[in-house]
Amino acid sequence: MNNNNYRMQQPPPSVPVTGYPAPPYQNGGGQQYPYVAYPQQAPLYYNNNNNNDAPFATRSFFRAFIGTMICLIIIFSIILLITFLVLRPSFPSFQLTSISISDFNTSSQLLSATWHISFLTFNRNKKISVTYNALRSAIFYRSYFLTDSQLPPFKAETMSENTINATLALSQTYVEPFVIRGLNTDINQRGSITFDVQLISATSFHSGSWRFRSLLLKVLCEDVSISISSNATSANANFIHGPPKCQVWS
Repeated sequence: MNNNNYRMQQPPPSVPVTGYPAPPYQNGGGQQYPYVAYPQQAPLYYNNNNNNDAPFATRSFFRAFIGTMICLIIIFSIILLITFLVLRPSFPSFQLTSISISDFNTSSQLLSATWHISFLTFNRNKKISVTYNALRSAIFYRSYFLTDSQLPPFKAETMSENTINATLALSQTYVEPFVIRGLNTDINQRGSITFDVQLISATSFHSGSWRFRSLLLKVLCEDVSISISSNATSANANFIHGPPKCQVWS
């Protein structure tokens, strides 16, 4: 009886134990049961939110933009240099053709005088016109400023001559004592007065519709002598050696 109870406690040979391979049939005539195991778990997915492509794309864009701008500036500078060398603008020439004085009076430390001045300017450029803006003329005695006058602007075409007329006046104007003494001494001892005449203009150079140079042009005609006698109120310049040429610079 004990043997029967022992046999009943053993599992049937045909029933497999979970998690272990089924034992083969003892008689060898049947098929083996498949291996029972848990399915393999897929690896966990890791989402990388660190996007490093955006800063790199931004840096690449700015590098390309800066490189393009540098190339354009270099190309434009080369074109401008070639154009400047080909056209090669030169300063116009100026000549003082006439100067006269009227209403001249030096009494009581007050100076009265009117100067009538004419310039002849020549634009020597074959492909460039010159525009004179904010044109002013001034007169000096021994480097002392006496008066000036605003002149109308004008345009000098290529290879053209133009006349500039200016009228400068003083009426009972106080000047330094050495000026009155010097004027009276020059008239009494030499019979003439020497002035310096200046012309200043904001000037631009054009080739067609393209303006490629602007500057402040300065013209100075030094030691312009006007013959005048004592007690005379008017006189004209006497250019024995021809009209004086003037210095031009910027």
